[in-house]
Amino acid sequence: DLRAAPTVTRLRHTPLPNRVFAAVDLGSTSVQLRTIDPSTGDVLGEASMLNRQVRRGHDVMTRLTYALEGPAARDELTNDARETFRLLEEAARGRIFPKDGEITHWFVAANSAMTALLWGADITSLAEAPYYPPFFDERSGSPKDWGLSGETITTFPLLGSFVGGDTAAAIIATDLDKPGSSRMLIDIGTNTEIVLAHQGTLYAASTPAGPAFEGGNISIGMRAEAGAIVRIDVREDGSIRPTTIGTGKPKGICGTGLLEVLGELVRAGIVAKDGAIASGADRIALARGVDLLQMDIRELQLAKGALRAATKLLCRVANIRDAALSHVLLAGAFGANLHHDVAIRLGMLPEVDPSAVHAVGNAALDGATLFARDPDAVRVRLADVREHLSHVELAMRDDFQDVFVSSLNF
Repeated sequence: DLRAAPTVTRLRHTPLPNRVFAAVDLGSTSVQLRTIDPSTGDVLGEASMLNRQVRRGHDVMTRLTYALEGPAARDELTNDARETFRLLEEAARGRIFPKDGEITHWFVAANSAMTALLWGADITSLAEAPYYPPFFDERSGSPKDWGLSGETITTFPLLGSFVGGDTAAAIIATDLDKPGSSRMLIDIGTNTEIVLAHQGTLYAASTPAGPAFEGGNISIGMRAEAGAIVRIDVREDGSIRPTTIGTGKPKGICGTGLLEVLGELVRAGIVAKDGAIASGADRIALARGVDLLQMDIRELQLAKGALRAATKLLCRVANIRDAALSHVLLAGAFGANLHHDVAIRLGMLPEVDPSAVHAVGNAALDGATLFARDPDAVRVRLADVREHLSHVELAMRDDFQDVFVSSLNF
């Protein structure tokens, strides 16, 4: 709901310094801001809200298509992003930085489309094959030009077509750029990015999983809040007992809940491995007034199929098997609330032992925080990341369609 006020959480209750830095994760769906004490590096608090661009589409390609309608449409998306920043700063003022203070330096992690639109750049090359962003390098400007306080606003460099600054930030936050065993980072969201670190090379790809993982494009989809179904139990008589967030009656289902619910429905034989409702009906009643439709199941299949195809193909390019992965790191809110064994069983994640899967939270925001604390050190690491990165264009591969189709079953 775009009318919802930003949520603000103060994390330190010591006196707030007058001048602070801000780390920002400009996501396709939500935007999170973190204020930082420049002298200590301590995080002072966080604020978040919906990206105002969602009114022009939940996913990146829908927004890019809208932006192609002309300069006025593109400017609208640019202004929506900047307005989100202004509203976040306004909400944060007096709560996680002083009322008469200012955010002097902003460090922003965002995907390629969000970054380009934030700067008001021509996105034509990104919206049409072969999908190149209008620029790749770190970019800085004056926040005052956007109606914000401060001296500079800086965005992370981009790594590939849809492998953007948020992925670069997540690589830094998870030390994926440092020597170690083979491991994979998956940042699950509307646009999902995957990076495989193997023998000194970072294989990176993105896949448009769509908003199903966040409850979007699902008939009964909702955010993870009171009334959202998070799991169900199918009893021996076939009846379904839902569990929700809070104590109120069920209203819908959140992204992680959808996966949990499908895991149970498949286990109970109510939904077949190919995603079809076994009875032939077009819906399953989860609670009074809350029906899971056949098309909802198909929506999740497409999202999880796109993600699984991407992980398979990166391993194929690197010539390794799933079992060679010592760690699978899940970034983003979806990954934090996911039951890893269910995700592996439903064919969404690589086939590893569930103990190898670790939620790493908002890695993009953590990377932006590291950038704010020590810009020079992070720039050195980012230059190294770009040097060792191999960007894999999944859609251009001859085997993508076959691998995608084979990844749809639960």
